[in-house]
Amino acid sequence: MERAGLSGIADDGAYALRIVGDSMAPTYRDGSVIVVSPAATVRKDDRVLVKTNDGQTRCGNSSAAPQSDRAPSPHQSAEG
Repeated sequence: MERAGLSGIADDGAYALRIVGDSMAPTYRDGSVIVVSPAATVRKDDRVLVKTNDGQTRCGNSSAAPQSDRAPSPHQSAEG
């Protein structure tokens, strides 16, 4: 994994991912680099990455209510 500073990002846990393949086109194209900030507040219709229990990473649009209105907390899985 290549490490590089992400200027302008205040989240020390933020990281970048390079998109490989076209499964997320047209939103993200092969070779695109996206920045992921685990500390960011999720808002309705944001693009989010989710790591599944089997280690897969999925990308989609959030339909979540604001964090203050939803359960479980962002540190818990939906399964408990």
